[in-house]
Amino acid sequence: MILDHLPKQPIYQPNEKYLTVPAISSDTGGSITPQFDVVSYVNALVTPTTHVFVNGKYVPTGLLTTSDDKKLPIVRQIYFYLKFRFLTKVEKISGPCFLAYDGWSENYYHWMCEVMPRLYMMSQEFAAGKVLLPKHLQSRSFITESLGVLNLPIVWIEPNVSYRFAQLVTVKTDPPYGNPSPALVAGLSKQLLSNLHIQTPTGRNRKIFISRAKADRRNIVNESDITALLVKHGYEIVYNEDLSFTEQVKLFADTESLISLHGAGLANIMFMPNGSKVLEIRDTNWKTNPLCYWWLANILKVKWSYHIGEMVPSANHNDNPNFNNININYESFVNDFNNFEVS
Repeated sequence: MILDHLPKQPIYQPNEKYLTVPAISSDTGGSITPQFDVVSYVNALVTPTTHVFVNGKYVPTGLLTTSDDKKLPIVRQIYFYLKFRFLTKVEKISGPCFLAYDGWSENYYHWMCEVMPRLYMMSQEFAAGKVLLPKHLQSRSFITESLGVLNLPIVWIEPNVSYRFAQLVTVKTDPPYGNPSPALVAGLSKQLLSNLHIQTPTGRNRKIFISRAKADRRNIVNESDITALLVKHGYEIVYNEDLSFTEQVKLFADTESLISLHGAGLANIMFMPNGSKVLEIRDTNWKTNPLCYWWLANILKVKWSYHIGEMVPSANHNDNPNFNNININYESFVNDFNNFEVS
C-alpha cells in the first residue's frame, strides 16, 4: 500500500516523526522536493499558452501548465513559435518581470504554496521585479492582496497576446511538480508576517474550525453535529471565504488549535505558531486526497494528525472523487477529538 508508512489509526503524531519519512508517491499528489533555481532570460517571448522562447529556442519553465510539464515535441515547438511570434499580436515589456503562474494558480493552496514561494525567491534577487499575471486572475482578491503585502507590482497580461520581455525571470523547477520547498515556504511565511507587523506566537491561543458549508463541493454532510461539539469546547466556526487575505493571516497567527476538512483553507497552516496543532479531516479515498497539508505542517513545525470520514458520492462530482462530500462517524470523531485536545 502506498501509505504504509503512515499510522493506520487516526492518532496524534508529533511533527518530528515525519521529517525523514520516504518520499510520497506522485500518485498521492506528492513527490520528492523539487530543486528550485532562479533563471533570468534576455529577449524572451511568452506565448498565450505560457510557453517561453528565448531567441527562438523553446525553454521549459517547469510550471504546471497543460503541456509545459512534459518535453514539448520539436514539431510543436516550431508550430508554437511561428504562430505566436508572427501570427499573433506581440507586445514588448521592460523588465525584470517574474513568471510564476500556471494552470492551478487561482486556487488558494497552489497560489500560497507554489506560486508565492517562487515569487518570494525571485524578489530576493530582483527587488525591482514585476509579477506577470493573466487578467482573469484580477477577480481573486487573495492574489492581489497577498502581492500587495509583499510589495510586488503586477503586470496584467491579455489573453491571445504574446509578450516579449527585455528580461524575464522565472524559477526553474525540477521535477516540475512535487512538494513545496521548506526553505521557500518558511521564508515566505516569515516575510508576510513581518510585513504585516505580526509576531508569533501572539498569545491569543485561539481554537478554530474551518467550515466548508458555503463551498459547493467537499462538504461534511453532518457538520452541524460536529460544530455543536466543537463550540462546547471553545472552538470558533470560521468561513475563510468571508475573510480577506490579511484577516486570514492575522487569524491563523493567533491560532493554536485548528480542525478542518481537507481543503485549500488549510494552506493557512503556514501562519500558525510553531508547536500549534492541526487535525485534518480526510476521507477513505487517500489516492485522490493528497497529503499536502501533512507536508506543509512539517515544514512549519505544526503538529499534524488526522481523522478519517466516509466518502459520500455526489452526483455533481462523479468525474472527480476528491470533490465528494464525507460523513463523519460521531463516536469515532469524539474519540479522536479527545485525543487531539489532550495532545
